[in-house]
Amino acid sequence: MKFKDKQLQQKHQEIEQLQQKLTDELKNLSIQNMKEKQMLEEIIKSKDQQLQYQQLEIQQLKQIYIFQPSLQLILKPFTYKLIQNSSIQYDQKCYAIAINGDSSILIAGCQSQIQVFEFKSDVLKQTQLLNNHQGDVNTLNFMNKSNHFISGSDDSSIIIWSMNQSNQYICQQKLNGHNDSIFCLVLTKNEDLIISGNDEYTMKFWMKQNKAYSKTNCFNLNLLDYNPFRILL
Repeated sequence: MKFKDKQLQQKHQEIEQLQQKLTDELKNLSIQNMKEKQMLEEIIKSKDQQLQYQQLEIQQLKQIYIFQPSLQLILKPFTYKLIQNSSIQYDQKCYAIAINGDSSILIAGCQSQIQVFEFKSDVLKQTQLLNNHQGDVNTLNFMNKSNHFISGSDDSSIIIWSMNQSNQYICQQKLNGHNDSIFCLVLTKNEDLIISGNDEYTMKFWMKQNKAYSKTNCFNLNLLDYNPFRILL
């Protein structure tokens, strides 16, 4: 009887060991299958990305083929022709030139004067001479929404010019705030802000309020540090 109990106990242990072995093998197989599944998913994802890149390249090539004739027209060689009737000989130095949106008015800064020209049928005709500046005119900018323009001069002033009912330019406003020559002017698209730069390393901001411009901010470029990442601190 004892011998049989011992045999049964031994058989039971063998069965438990076999069950444990099978359980371990199933776990290992499950882990392996999971790893293989993850690998397959990564491969599929990589293939999908490659396919998307290829489709994008195909679309870009199609666009190039579609616009190629237009590009050829744009890149077609061309030459400029001198318009003899519009050539003007100056006895004074000319530092600034600007032309309005429809190319009907041209202005030129000749030392302290601003000459206004009407441009029709390839012919320039002087219509006005403006003498409000006391120093050389260095920059001229037409406005986007009208034929008004702004000018900057060595006399450290900015003048806003408007056209009256007789199509003659008049000084609408003079902006004073710089202490040295003004070399550049920038006008925003909405014409509500003028930025000026001058010889004293400063930028000034002029905000339009109630149809007039007034100074709002001033930056001294000498106080701005330059870093390797081209960021002004």
